[in-house]
Amino acid sequence: MGAEELLTHIAGIQSKYPGARILRTSNVDVHHGIMRFAWKFVMPDGSSLPEGLDIAFLDAEQVQITRIIGFFGLLEPS
Repeated sequence: MGAEELLTHIAGIQSKYPGARILRTSNVDVHHGIMRFAWKFVMPDGSSLPEGLDIAFLDAEQVQITRIIGFFGLLEPS
């Protein structure tokens, strides 16, 4: 999946919630072709859905996302 496909997917989700925004809440970390970043989905009234963390796998050139996995909700302390 390239950037355009990912943006199209995100736009499709946002279209179901007019006025909602997805905000990145962390830096993007990249290590050995794998990246991670946190985000939250903010509704027009300021409320938000559970925050999330995405893990993305990059191709050999580290240009395109080949797989992305999303986790919802904050990690619980052990």
